[in-house]
Amino acid sequence: MITGQRENWIEDRARKGGASDFLYKPFFAKDIDAVLNRLFGLTRFGGV
Repeated sequence: MITGQRENWIEDRARKGGASDFLYKPFFAKDIDAVLNRLFGLTRFGGV
């Protein structure tokens, strides 16, 4: 889920609705990488 507000009630409600993780605006490429790593167990190329 992408949101511009860091509010616990938003995160709680979204998780109950099926959200697995969050990106808070503004976000950057490293933030997207971190979410994908958490959700899919991805690692950087070469296992580093």
